[in-house]
Amino acid sequence: MRNLFVLLALVPCFLTAFGQSIALKKEYPNATFLKEAIPIADGYLVAGYRSRIEKQGNAQMRYYSPFVARLDAKMKTRWEKKFPESKYWPLRSIVAANGGYYVLGDNGFVDHNGAKTARLIKLSPEGRIVFEKLYPYPGMHSGEGVAMVGLPNGDLLARIDLFSRASAVEAPRILRLNARGEKIWDRPLLGDHFKYYPQRFILDHRGRLVLVGVAYRSREDFNRSRSRGWVRVIDPEHPTKIIAERFYDEFKGLEFTDAMELSSGGWWILGNAHDDKYGARRYAVLLELDANGKVIEQRRYEHEHQLALDAFCWNPKRNQLVMVGRMMERRSPPRSAMYTVDQNWDLKRDTIGDPGFYHQVSAFDGGELFVVKQKGLMVME
Repeated sequence: MRNLFVLLALVPCFLTAFGQSIALKKEYPNATFLKEAIPIADGYLVAGYRSRIEKQGNAQMRYYSPFVARLDAKMKTRWEKKFPESKYWPLRSIVAANGGYYVLGDNGFVDHNGAKTARLIKLSPEGRIVFEKLYPYPGMHSGEGVAMVGLPNGDLLARIDLFSRASAVEAPRILRLNARGEKIWDRPLLGDHFKYYPQRFILDHRGRLVLVGVAYRSREDFNRSRSRGWVRVIDPEHPTKIIAERFYDEFKGLEFTDAMELSSGGWWILGNAHDDKYGARRYAVLLELDANGKVIEQRRYEHEHQLALDAFCWNPKRNQLVMVGRMMERRSPPRSAMYTVDQNWDLKRDTIGDPGFYHQVSAFDGGELFVVKQKGLMVME
C-alpha cells in the first residue's frame, strides 16, 4: 500500500491520469442501467436492464427487461440477448467459461407472493441460450442466485440465498456445478447462530474461498452501530469447515464490501462504517491485513456528505488503486463517486456523476480499467 502513487485531475466527462484517460465509451439511453461487466477476448460482456413504469389504479408498478450484450473492443454492440420482462431484476453474476457465458440470478417473481427460484443460464458466444437450469428448494419461499466464480477445471461455484416468507435470508447455500449446470454438490454456506452476511465471494490463489461482509446478532445491533467487519476463509469442498475467521471492530458499525489479495499473502479490505444510529454519519474505511489477518494499517475516509464505497481494484500498469461508490445527502438521490488513493493513503480527487452510483470496477490484461456505471461503461484508454 505504501508504494501506491496516483493523482487524477478532474476534467469534463473524463479523468486524466499521467496522460491517460478514463472516458465514457458506451452510453446507454435513459431508463437503461448496467449492473455488471466482465472483460472477454476482444471486448466486454455487460448485463443490465431497461425499466418502465406502468400505472395500475393509484399505484405505479415498475417492470424490468433484462439483457446481456456482447461489446467489441470499440464498444460496438455485437449482439444483445433480451430476456422476458419481470417485476424484479433477475440477473446478478456473469462468468465466461467452457466456450460460453454463464449468467446467474433467478426467474423473477412468478406468483402474487413474490416467490422466485434461482436460475442459471448458459449463453453461446453468439448469445443463444444453450440451457437454463432452475434450482428449487421445497419448503423455502424463495431463492436467488447471488454470486458465482469459475474454477480452473471449468466447474462453477454458485451462491444461492434462500428466503423465508418473512423475507429474511434463511439459509445461504453454495453449489458446485459442472459445465452443464448440474449439481456436483449442494451445501450450506454458513452454519452459525450468529448472523453473517457475505458481501463478496472471492477465490484466493490457493483455491480457498474467502468471504467478506458484516456480522451482527440482530438487525437492531446493525442499526445501532454494533456490527463488525467479518472475514472467513473456507475450503469450497467443505464450506462449513472454517479454515480461518476473524472479526474486526476498529470502527463502529463496520461492514466489509470488497477485498483484494496481495502478493505478500496479505489483503486490502474495503468497507463502510457508521456512528450511532444507522445512516446518521456514514464513512468509508480501508484496511491492510497481513497474511494472518492482523490489521497493519487502517484509514477512515470522510466527506462533507455521507460516503459509501462498494468496490475497488488495483491497476498494476498505471500503479493506482481506484475505489467507487456513492455519496449521499439528506433528501437527495445518491451521486456517483470515484476516488483514488496516493502512497500516503490519502484520498485524492473524485468524480461525481449522475444520480445513482458505480456498481463495479476492475482491472484486466493490458492494464485497462473498466467501471460499470448506472448509465454507461467507462474504460481507460
